[in-house]
Amino acid sequence: MSNAPPFRMLAGMFFQSSAALMFEVSLSRLLTLELWHHYAFLIISGALLGYGSAGSFRLLFQRPARPFVPSLAFAVGLLPLFVLANHLPFDPALLPLDPWHGGWLLLHFLLLALPFFFAGLTLNLLLEHHTENAFALYSSDLLGAALGGIGYFLVAPHFKELEWLAVVALLGMVSAACLAPDRGLRILVVGIAVGLLAVWSGWGLPSLKINDYKSLPLVLQHPESKIISTQRDAVSRLDRLETPLARFAPGLSLDYLGPLPHQMGLTFDGDSLTGYAPWHPESLGDYLHHLPTWWLFHDTPAPESVLVLQALGGQEVLSALESQAASVTVQTDHPLLAEELLRHNAFPQVSVHAEQARTLLARNSGPYDRILVSIESTMPAGSTGMDPLRKDALATLEGLAALLDHLAPSGLLAVQRFLLPPPRAEFRLIATAIAALEQRGWPAEEHLGVFRTLSTLMVVISHEPWSLQTRERFRKFCRNRGYAPVYYPGISSAELNQGIRLPTPIYAEGVQQLLEDSAGFHHASAFDLEPLSDDRPFFYLFLKWSKLTEIHAGFGWKWEGVVEAGLLVPLLFGVVSMLGFLLIGMPLLRHHRILGQMLPGIAYFFAIGLAFMLAEMALLEQLTPFLGKPIYALAVVLSGLLLASGLGAGWGQTQEFRSVIKTFGGLLGLLLLYFLGLGNVLSAWAGLETIPRLLVALAAVALPGFLMGVPFPVGLTRLVEGIPDSEQRRIRVALAWCCNGCASVMGATGAIWLAQLSGQSTLFLAATLCYVFALLMLKKL
Repeated sequence: MSNAPPFRMLAGMFFQSSAALMFEVSLSRLLTLELWHHYAFLIISGALLGYGSAGSFRLLFQRPARPFVPSLAFAVGLLPLFVLANHLPFDPALLPLDPWHGGWLLLHFLLLALPFFFAGLTLNLLLEHHTENAFALYSSDLLGAALGGIGYFLVAPHFKELEWLAVVALLGMVSAACLAPDRGLRILVVGIAVGLLAVWSGWGLPSLKINDYKSLPLVLQHPESKIISTQRDAVSRLDRLETPLARFAPGLSLDYLGPLPHQMGLTFDGDSLTGYAPWHPESLGDYLHHLPTWWLFHDTPAPESVLVLQALGGQEVLSALESQAASVTVQTDHPLLAEELLRHNAFPQVSVHAEQARTLLARNSGPYDRILVSIESTMPAGSTGMDPLRKDALATLEGLAALLDHLAPSGLLAVQRFLLPPPRAEFRLIATAIAALEQRGWPAEEHLGVFRTLSTLMVVISHEPWSLQTRERFRKFCRNRGYAPVYYPGISSAELNQGIRLPTPIYAEGVQQLLEDSAGFHHASAFDLEPLSDDRPFFYLFLKWSKLTEIHAGFGWKWEGVVEAGLLVPLLFGVVSMLGFLLIGMPLLRHHRILGQMLPGIAYFFAIGLAFMLAEMALLEQLTPFLGKPIYALAVVLSGLLLASGLGAGWGQTQEFRSVIKTFGGLLGLLLLYFLGLGNVLSAWAGLETIPRLLVALAAVALPGFLMGVPFPVGLTRLVEGIPDSEQRRIRVALAWCCNGCASVMGATGAIWLAQLSGQSTLFLAATLCYVFALLMLKKL
């Protein structure tokens, strides 16, 4: 065996890793479109399950094999496997109700993990054949993966969804051609690539099937609905529709019997249908005076400045324009939507910013006379069980504090939410508002107003205590429009159930208890409705483990209510961990004799796999709000971490063991610093422009990533050091791969659960403890 692997082997490793990482990033977008973006986090576990299973396969099937075969299988199989998974009858809406859909989800998960199995097997075989060059191969692996993440953003804007996978397949075929052992097989690979290109250009690729319960397929079932235009970029898809179903006026007073302006339909990633009336004078009118948001402008002078956050259709913008506001600043998360809104805007006082709300607030000092958080961003939690993963950066204590910081002295802040019994998100919002006011030293009972429509709840916070004039204006507005006052300073008991009557005024009673005894309210509640911080921003996570039986009983002993409250993530952790053990861990038992000899090695690779994944998920969770889009954070974390780890692996090859120990010490110290202060640093720099924020994010990833690249190849080298028998070396490499993969599979979903329980920053602390344990085991290798 040569001292250095042939260049074609390094190139094959590079392109295989690049294709696999590009496939992983593409899947995060494809699952966002097909299902919902909450399912995308399973891709990380699926990828790791596939990689880890490759090591198990080599333990079970010991015959000599060439890396060319799995590399070609990856390239040929990934597109058909995705199309098959895409057409499975999996329905997330029925997941809590029908166990069969859990089986379909499992099959969906395994089909998408299979290409990663082929990629992992390719890399495993290359490491087997060139164990003495583990550092060079490992570096090539990580560098290729890093560039694969960047490659997605170069490809995605120019192609449709499934065409992304065709590009990945072609990249995989480059790897197969590099690894082909003879000229005939290289010609075969070229022929397959030409065939794929012919099918692509001649007949086209299948269309992506979007789940039937998302807004776009539902709307298109109406015979008068049709898509007018579709726009795509690397992070979003915007569909503009002509449909009679686009009638959006949440909370419209039942006393209003007049017309609404013509509205187009807009969907984002195939979901979140909203009605959109162009910002023209003809879209204004009396109907705006009968919406809940009009209270901010009712019987008051026209405001100088209005800020509308998280806008989609922009109906709040029309209300501000109807009030003759001098300046209206609009924030939306979607660049494509910002272009669409400005294209149909006839008012020069309106400006639109396509960035995250907290980023705009950090950059813009204000102040504003009126701040409105769009109701379109607060659609009620559904029944898929994934809503506890949803985050709301404006509904945390820090988020509300940022909003209050931008209020003018006479300003008003309004947040409207849809009602969804039993009341949970509504009370958490009110509890957070009260806590944010108390943190500023403002008596909440003097600054808070709440009223209810038939379908929505409006929460209003004022900069100044409510005057008698403001209270009378509030009463008059609710009475004239048939709204139900829930709370305002000085509300009488006779007003608690007026307007839209309920059997029991639960909202009014809940607000009163939160104001008088919030600790007692939270102790008595069956749900966790405590205010949240930026470190634990899962706004729709309501599960209180101590009240699990009570929650179950409250939903009529139906498990879907418990799943919706937050039980699905721990259940998925259990299922994924079981799969990881069965597909990766079980084959270890076949080699129990060797296991007994290398227990420190088993523990070492398990610990560094778990630690790496905990740190990776911590970075992903904290950088997502900082960068604004989950796919930005995924690409930066995966590419940056792997690139830095690849460089670290190459550097570690040149170091003595004493220097490696110092590297561990530096890594432990850095992770502890991240645990203590990374969130604060990112918050302080949230107002930077896009490119500087990307550079900050890359630096935050690269610093630990460089050091985290050293432990795996160092451990692998020490594990096989002094073992002359090639079969023994092969088994040890496969065992290390299995242990590392099994821990990584468990760590990906386990990290999400841990973040929900104790906060995102605790993942850094958990990773630190795992690396401490790994260091102790390394000394025994």
